[in-house]
Amino acid sequence: ERTDRAEAMAGVCDGTVSWDCLAEQADTPWADIDGQAQWGPVDVGLDRPGQRAAGLLALAQATSDHVGGTQFNSRSLDASDTFAWLSDLADAVEAPASQSPFERMLVTGAAEYEFVGVLEAQAVGLLRRAPAQADQITILRPEPTVTADVVAVGYGDAGQAAVAAVTEQVAAALADNAWRVPGAQQTSDVGDAALPEDNGLPSAAALEALRRTWDEVSQ
Repeated sequence: ERTDRAEAMAGVCDGTVSWDCLAEQADTPWADIDGQAQWGPVDVGLDRPGQRAAGLLALAQATSDHVGGTQFNSRSLDASDTFAWLSDLADAVEAPASQSPFERMLVTGAAEYEFVGVLEAQAVGLLRRAPAQADQITILRPEPTVTADVVAVGYGDAGQAAVAAVTEQVAAALADNAWRVPGAQQTSDVGDAALPEDNGLPSAAALEALRRTWDEVSQ
């Protein structure tokens, strides 16, 4: 999030910027919510939830915040209030270019996006390559926290032995690239927040129902 916009939005959201509040304010003129008129409307970006895993994870987090949990399904998503909420969000979210919304934010400042959903490791990695923009960006970790887990799988005895042999190297490489790895020393730009006990995601069936509903409302 753009730091100045994050501070202003926190005031609108009773002190804490949540996905539900942010989605409700998307495309609202800043002048109507005590922001600066020259900022225009509140610009929110998601990275194509129907096509990109990162975008679907961000949408799942937003939807869980809106409905109050991860126990949703196609029927509850089709309920009038939730369907209308998703439709309004889809109408407000700007269609991303070939680059992700976060990449566009780094290139264009607040001209295209002010708030975007992005994986923490992606955001930190890109900010490391764009230090001049880092002080203008605030990374918020809204609740409920969701995680994208990286796993290594080996087939048979040889595969399992190979996984065991490279696990430490893979863990170190992930930590170096801003992924949170249990037991690994994290750099200061990632911070020391502990991983949650579970991934915070709805079921695979719920994610698929959400993807289908998003495709419907964003046509």
